[in-house]
Amino acid sequence: MLGTRLDNLPFDVLYEVATLLDYRDYIHLSRVNHALREGMRSEHISRKIVENGMLHSKEGQQSINAATGYRHAISHYYDINEAVATATPYLISVLAYGTDFIYQQGILCYCTGHELRLLDVHQTGQAERVVNFHDVLWRLVPSLRGRNPTMWVKLVHYCDDILAFRVFGNTDIEGSMDLMFAMDVAYRHKSSRRRRLLLRAQVPAGAPIFVRCNRSCIWYGYSTATTSSECGPWRIYAFDLLLGQTNGYPLDRRVNGDLGQTVCFEVFDGTLYAISTVEKANDTPSRTSYYYWFCYNKRRQDQPYYRRLWRRENGEGPIDDSWTKLSMRLDEVTGQPVIVECRREWPGGKSESRRACYIVPLPISEETLKADTKISWSHLDPVEASADTFSVYPNERPCHSFHAEFDHTHDHNSRREFITARTKLHTYNLSAATFLDLVNDRTEENGLPSRSFLRIRAVSRTHRCPIDDENGTGLLFKKRTGVDSRPIQGSEERFTSRGVRLWPSKDSRSGFMTLLCPSTLRGTLGANSDERSIIYPISSPGLPPEHQYLVLISFDPKINFMNPINWRTSDPPSEGNSSIEDLQRGFSGNSLLKVENPLYQVIRRGYWLR
Repeated sequence: MLGTRLDNLPFDVLYEVATLLDYRDYIHLSRVNHALREGMRSEHISRKIVENGMLHSKEGQQSINAATGYRHAISHYYDINEAVATATPYLISVLAYGTDFIYQQGILCYCTGHELRLLDVHQTGQAERVVNFHDVLWRLVPSLRGRNPTMWVKLVHYCDDILAFRVFGNTDIEGSMDLMFAMDVAYRHKSSRRRRLLLRAQVPAGAPIFVRCNRSCIWYGYSTATTSSECGPWRIYAFDLLLGQTNGYPLDRRVNGDLGQTVCFEVFDGTLYAISTVEKANDTPSRTSYYYWFCYNKRRQDQPYYRRLWRRENGEGPIDDSWTKLSMRLDEVTGQPVIVECRREWPGGKSESRRACYIVPLPISEETLKADTKISWSHLDPVEASADTFSVYPNERPCHSFHAEFDHTHDHNSRREFITARTKLHTYNLSAATFLDLVNDRTEENGLPSRSFLRIRAVSRTHRCPIDDENGTGLLFKKRTGVDSRPIQGSEERFTSRGVRLWPSKDSRSGFMTLLCPSTLRGTLGANSDERSIIYPISSPGLPPEHQYLVLISFDPKINFMNPINWRTSDPPSEGNSSIEDLQRGFSGNSLLKVENPLYQVIRRGYWLR
């Protein structure tokens, strides 16, 4: 019957069907045949797909703001996530060499020689912002004159053209304190009297610190633990860039622990969120573990917001803390902040362990700040006093909020797992639903390890058919109901593993393998990653003292730096002999911040992999 074919449906019906699909289904359906491909080209359908499944991604926001290009946005987003899920990057390139770096918001900030450089990686920057960092540091900390100041500096955070860094071992102040600075590194086309130095603060020497900022406020804090072997509560401050005022925020005693493991901080819509998994020291042992989360808005200093969310039952089994990573991210589908915790556990206390990722949504800031009742800072247990239904033990975790790397039926021989010492980066890509690792899979000769070999390891999952074939009903899976008797969103979803992917293969060309790992790996690697790339430092012969190559592995087909070569046909060219000075664009030497040609154009080492 003609009407039963999907590609013969009237457009109105096809539109209603397509709007229930996600971006992956859209791509797959458009590749079935020519008729469906033409039907999927409709801007009305593609816009709805963007709004339903990727609205808050970078590609989704760009297409919505431009009110066009929805199909290209979907295709681009699909290509990135598919490359991550299958461990098949598009590009590997040496971007620079330096002594320290951070990679945030798609911007690579690194120290090289006497300079601080900033490269826009996501936009394949053809120029770099350059700051004479030695001159800046000598002005800020006169006691560093006569020394190499970059050896005493640690880059901390970058966001919205604001760079925060820490200066160790300063002799101008009490020896138990370090200095922290925040600097505006935006390029200005015209002269401006706006100040570059935004913040100067003291922090305890050696204490863990965090910084989060936007163009209106700089949040920073430090741990009060007296030794590295113990935990202490964090102190938080907010510096208002418009008023020039600093306010302190006392925290609950639960906000303590190791940054990124048991406590984390993030800013969403101008509101600071703090998450902790640590119980109070005087709490009696409990069968239940919670996420304690705290919300602070600089406009409402006297009214913080406390809640707790159910995390796990301690009877589920012990946890290997060395694998635990706690963070907050923005869900690219809903635009809602979520807790993302990856940990390795022994379910039921058995001998077999597994990695799992848990995603827990947080209420948005507008909801958290509606309450009219103020909570006293002196209250001993504000969390218990304000506990809500989110702290209640659920009947069962929805599949979409829980991703186990392997289930009990998976073949042990095909897992290709690595110990922590050989895992140089382990993270979870939320949009691609992928465990993504950078591992040292050492090659062997005659049964003995011969050299380091860096590889990407990816374990992802994909949606299963929504029809319940296991029970023989042939019906769609039903949504489960929560403790409040309401349907749980997404509880009908089912997933299946796509297996373990390793890249590159061990028979890759020697020049390509040398570019990935030119020397023997020792200790930690300090790699950074985001939703579309990995950047890691690696030592190599011939570099200046204390410098390392900064190597990019890109899963984004639009990140295409100049001069890459095809990895299947050639070895990378030798390094150029040009100096950085030969490539400068002639900006005034009196400027604090200049624009110059990027360092990767001098290095000229990379492979295009597709």
